[in-house]
Amino acid sequence: MPTKSRSDAARVLFLLIPFLLLVIAIWGPRFWRQIPDWKEANPQASGTSSDVHPLDSQRESTAYVGSDACVVCHQEISESYRLHPMWSSTRSLEDLSSDGLAADLCQVATVRGTDRVLMSECRGGNLVHTESMFDRKGQRIYELPYSMAFVVGSGQRAKAFLHRRENLLFMSPLNWYAQTQDWELAPSYRADDPRRFERRVSRDCLACHAGRIVESTDSPNVFPDPVFSEMSIGCERCHGPGADHVQYHKTSHAGNRKDDPIVNPGKLDSARREAVCYQCHLSASARVLRPGRTHSDFRPGMHLVDVWAILDRGTDVPTEERTRSVNHVQQMRSSRCFVESANQLGCLSCHDPHSVPQKENRVDFYRERCLTCHGNDECLTSKAIRDGVSNSCIDCHMPRLDSSNMSHVVQTDHRILREPRKLPPVWQPANDARLEFFGTMKVDLPRVEQQRALALGTFTDCSKKQKPFPPGLRQELHKSLSHFPDDAALFTSLGIINYVEGSLPAARHFFERAIQQSGDMEIALDGLLKTQYQLADWQSVIELADKLLVSDPGDSAIHAMRGDALLQLGRNEDAILAVERAVSLHPSHIPYREWLLERYLRSGRKEDAERQSRLIDRIQDATVPSEADLMQSE
Repeated sequence: MPTKSRSDAARVLFLLIPFLLLVIAIWGPRFWRQIPDWKEANPQASGTSSDVHPLDSQRESTAYVGSDACVVCHQEISESYRLHPMWSSTRSLEDLSSDGLAADLCQVATVRGTDRVLMSECRGGNLVHTESMFDRKGQRIYELPYSMAFVVGSGQRAKAFLHRRENLLFMSPLNWYAQTQDWELAPSYRADDPRRFERRVSRDCLACHAGRIVESTDSPNVFPDPVFSEMSIGCERCHGPGADHVQYHKTSHAGNRKDDPIVNPGKLDSARREAVCYQCHLSASARVLRPGRTHSDFRPGMHLVDVWAILDRGTDVPTEERTRSVNHVQQMRSSRCFVESANQLGCLSCHDPHSVPQKENRVDFYRERCLTCHGNDECLTSKAIRDGVSNSCIDCHMPRLDSSNMSHVVQTDHRILREPRKLPPVWQPANDARLEFFGTMKVDLPRVEQQRALALGTFTDCSKKQKPFPPGLRQELHKSLSHFPDDAALFTSLGIINYVEGSLPAARHFFERAIQQSGDMEIALDGLLKTQYQLADWQSVIELADKLLVSDPGDSAIHAMRGDALLQLGRNEDAILAVERAVSLHPSHIPYREWLLERYLRSGRKEDAERQSRLIDRIQDATVPSEADLMQSE
């Protein structure tokens, strides 16, 4: 059998999504949070902090009782909170289907790209999103249906959707938007997006949209049934595990509230009070776990810095007065109200965590919050203008701005400007602005942890924005390894940098070290697979592919690389079967089909070759029918 050269064999890989883009688009920024407890392996390592200590995870996991247990004593607050958007943050579509899916979800909608069409509709009581492609004659070339499993978001602004494959969760590229009452692409997606329905959902991402996730022993981002211990964001997300609190009130100590083990955020100092909200509502350029920590370690009553090192660039309100949909914290902290309150102003100053004011009470509710600090006669605006907005403080000082990173969504400007229509933005970060530690974290963190967090944070920020890595980054990551010699996140980031820059032997070394430190580091495994593919280590490619396909048998790129490796080892028929599987998962990817066409021709499979050639021609000449023709085809 003819042997292909390494450069020829790598053809499939080079025509796949580039590895760095894959890391950014599918995995997102979560790999640097999967860090083992380096202190156990190296108790003498420098840079330890007395504030960072292992948590008794087993005890903590059994100390939860669920929100239903709170209703017994807190019925009124519980009933009020169950009308709050956070209570409806994640729902099972299976549960919704049993009651009949809402009409807004079941409306048939199409989102047309240049080559492909996405559609949302209900089939047999299930919400199904599909990807289709049509030829010049309007004939469907293929259709891939995905049954949605969960809806994320209360629907006040938007709803996102997740589908399940084995024990993994993936985002749909389609969102439903309340403002337009219609379906459109999800934030960060573009027409014919290469991520398609393959954007993995991570545990740390899902954790901020749900109450509690069942811990998996397989991998941090594997979700066996049931996914959730409590699907809604419940009482214990803000008050901490409630078992001790329940037991306390069953004893004779119930009258002494001072010793009550439950956390009341309103009675915490300002930093720890705000941390309860910031654990999810603070979106920054980079959020790096401290050594030995996991995302689920945070408990109400802790400081943010007990778990994370957070780096950012500012309020991010550009000159055209558009605001990122998740940047309220930075905006509020830049306000004169926050600064002149000695940092005491916070989320609870204006928001009731247990309820949302009704539309007819909204103006009075927030005006009363403002008047706790400001006098009623302090407003210098004319009565005519004030009457025009029903004397609403927030309509004047916290106007609604379009979201710059979320189409069809408007957000409240939390800078609380005196004259927002006349003043320029408080701060507009340049693209090359230096990352800064959030709040007092630079003071709170040991110096070696500052260096580590800044290096990993810079790597993360560059990866997300697809910017070149700064020249000194590799050196800074190496420097941190001298203090944290068993840090899988450092090894993985160095592996990716070396891979992207073409230093393949070095990339292999760092990926292998990352895997040694944390065997479930899927990013490192995936990086090692792609590195070994380029190095033509075919047996290693097959072994790594088989390992990765156990957790995700639907990854077309892995099937394709596995098939090409099988071919190099002389297993022609097995190779063809593997790439045929890749084609079934990603039918529009022409390089897979061209590989098959060549193998069919060399194997004498003339009919298969002709059929594949016709499909390639149809895909290359694909077009998107008009909206009317699409509806008619259904």
